[in-house]
Amino acid sequence: MGDYQDCTAVVERALRAIGYSVGDLGTIPSQYLAYGSLVTSGGYAPGDILFWPGSHVAVYIGNGQAVHGGWNGSTVVAGLSTIHGYPSAVVRLK
Repeated sequence: MGDYQDCTAVVERALRAIGYSVGDLGTIPSQYLAYGSLVTSGGYAPGDILFWPGSHVAVYIGNGQAVHGGWNGSTVVAGLSTIHGYPSAVVRLK
């Protein structure tokens, strides 16, 4: 937190911190399917990777909030809605 990193770097660092070997990821859900599965119904669970495909990615932490990178030059905890609306895809880790 407080360290500048773009949104994909936040997610890449989070995945590495829990033992996944990841390369340079983007904002497309299919790039993350090696680490989990696409969730098509139900609510969000802490640890879910949230996608605004082609625009943004974040990690859900619970209580309607996610860790986002690249906002105003820093990493922040904020709600789910962004300038792109609400996430339209979710990958739940294995």
